Amino acid sequence: MGKEEFRQLSYQLIDEIAQFMDTIAEKPVTTGTSPLQLQAIIDREPLPEMGTPAGAVLAKASHLLLTHSLLNGHPKFLGYWWGFSVLENVWRENQEETP
Repeated sequence: MGKEEFRQLSYQLIDEIAQFMDTIAEKPVTTGTSPLQLQAIIDREPLPEMGTPAGAVLAKASHLLLTHSLLNGHPKFLGYWWGFSVLENVWRENQEETP
């Protein structure tokens, strides 16, 4: 890839990210897509024998990431809640190590 193609693809990606950020408040806080659904969306094919054009790889990757983002930059995103079980396990592990 030459420097002009790299520059063009980089500007295109920055424009896509800027558009995403401009419209993030209009999107739901999360897509609700399960891990199994995400695995089905992502191709599970072996790597190609021949290279793929950078523009095609970048377009597919940015589409997957921006369409299926957890949107933790969303203005209504309040954070992750791991639940008591995780905290309880950390506490127990620390108690076991204490003499």
